[in-house]
Amino acid sequence: MKKNRSFYVKIIISVIFLCISSFFFLIKFQTDMEKREDEVLRNDVQKYVEFGAIIVERTLEGYITSLSGIAEPLGEGLLQTDEQMEYLKGILDSHAFVRLGISDLEGNLRVTDGVRTDIEIDISDCSYFSEVINEKHYVVTEIEKSRVTGKRVFMVSGPIFNPDKDVVGVLHGAIRLEDFHPYGDNDIHYQNLYIQVIDKNGNYIVSNQDKHLPGDNSSFDGLRISKGDVPANEIIEMIRQGKSIVTKRNYGDVDYTVYFEPLKLNSWYMVVAVNDTYIAERVDSFMKTMVYPLIIKILCILILLYVLVLFYIRRSERQKLRKEEKLRKQLLAGVEGFMVIDLQADKILRCSEALIAPYSKKISYSNLLEFWKDSLIAPEYAQKTADKMSISSIVERFKAGVDTETIEYPIQNADGAMIWRECVIMVKEEDSYLMAYSIYRNISSKKQTELLLKEKAERDYLTGLYNRSYCVEVVNQLIQSGKLQDNRKQVFVLIDLDNFKSINDNLGHQIGDKALQDVANILIHHFREYDVVCRLAGDEFVVLLKNIPAKTVERNIAVLLNKLQLTYTENLQSVSITASIGISFISEHGVTFEEVYTKADKALYLSKERGKNKFYIYSEEYKK
Repeated sequence: MKKNRSFYVKIIISVIFLCISSFFFLIKFQTDMEKREDEVLRNDVQKYVEFGAIIVERTLEGYITSLSGIAEPLGEGLLQTDEQMEYLKGILDSHAFVRLGISDLEGNLRVTDGVRTDIEIDISDCSYFSEVINEKHYVVTEIEKSRVTGKRVFMVSGPIFNPDKDVVGVLHGAIRLEDFHPYGDNDIHYQNLYIQVIDKNGNYIVSNQDKHLPGDNSSFDGLRISKGDVPANEIIEMIRQGKSIVTKRNYGDVDYTVYFEPLKLNSWYMVVAVNDTYIAERVDSFMKTMVYPLIIKILCILILLYVLVLFYIRRSERQKLRKEEKLRKQLLAGVEGFMVIDLQADKILRCSEALIAPYSKKISYSNLLEFWKDSLIAPEYAQKTADKMSISSIVERFKAGVDTETIEYPIQNADGAMIWRECVIMVKEEDSYLMAYSIYRNISSKKQTELLLKEKAERDYLTGLYNRSYCVEVVNQLIQSGKLQDNRKQVFVLIDLDNFKSINDNLGHQIGDKALQDVANILIHHFREYDVVCRLAGDEFVVLLKNIPAKTVERNIAVLLNKLQLTYTENLQSVSITASIGISFISEHGVTFEEVYTKADKALYLSKERGKNKFYIYSEEYKK
């Protein structure tokens, strides 16, 4: 009963913990959603800023293009003539300009409004007039009251050039602010955004909505009465310096994020303001319609799963104990013994009886290892194994960051049979003592399987000879083996059968396979036991002669050629084969398999070319 009560208490506590965790997760999720929505909306607003600026700039560029086309023929004669004014009067209706005028270099401006052509104004004190003449480019002015009609206008002014490309006057086009509508009905309309254009004095030029931000005549009026993260005067100064600005502003009871972005063509600014409450509304709507129902469903599923998990914990604990016991038995299977060594004192602290040398139980680890090397480990592995298991090697590996090492080696057991042993050495530092823990396991079955697989991987399936990959490995070993005794060579013998294709074509592939097996048998019995015989592919063979006296190579190969003269008969048809052989010397003729093979192949080609059933040793004269 107590166990059951404890079990259900755990369930209740877990469910309460899960609910509390979910509550805090929900709060964090909502906060993250608000941040994410804010980022998304900021990106959207930035796109509207860029898009809105492009629309205004393209509209102004259109005015400049129109004015440029009008100005082109004017520089060919005297300025402000009646003929030129009539020309401007005649084209006024086909353009967006409410008035067109020409000023001379002294600032005397003569204007036509489509009816009159004798309106004269002095603009010599206007900065844009001087800028056009001095910089020779088009200027879009700030908003100002027209000296003719008193209405709010802005001017597009550009130079008039004579045929010699000198500025002889300035052409002016006036645009009424009330006629300036760069945003059509389908361009930019967003109920949560104020998108508008102002000049450097804060005067409103155009907006995407029927109303502006607070401030009847100037954006700066509303800016001065608003509160935000940057003082209004500082923002105004930054605008007059042509800088981009993003600021948080409060107009009355509404918070906005406001973007100020300068246009490229003049000192006008794009102003985009987004209502911050819109972000919260979007998040709240999303949470209520999508997130909250989903979280409730997930929470119910999690509670159910959690109850099921706890229900099966008790049963799984027993299964876990049984698995651990089984694993322990598997780990200990084949274990011959263990040893604990004090590496600094070279002392065996604990050791299985089976591992101790028979003549002393107080032997040091180094002396025990020496005994194993001399009496137990297979001679060809003895020195290498003893070196890896020595105290100096163990300590050196530990200092290099390797605290576990596995060593495999063959030993002779009490019955005289050869078995494979695995030694796993683990090193730990305990209270300034360096301790080694080693486990010894019999891995003969595993090793025999590995060796068998390795043997199969290295052998040709048809002839039983070594294959190409093993041949490459042995050649590389011979190259690295170092200098030989005087008058001795490491020889690469490349053998190719002559007329072998005729056996397959006339006698069949079974006879062809028998011929390959016969050649393999001849090669194995002809050469020494420690020479390596390989079949590279098809009817191509390689023999690696190790450490052979140079004077015996030619005599040996000449005898082999006679043995490889074979004849096969099937269905009253007979086919004879011979062999052509090319020879190169390892290291002397190449330091890679590819190099010694290539040079032996050149010698082989010479044997084929000069009648077959011959052999040649590579010489520099075969290069070509």
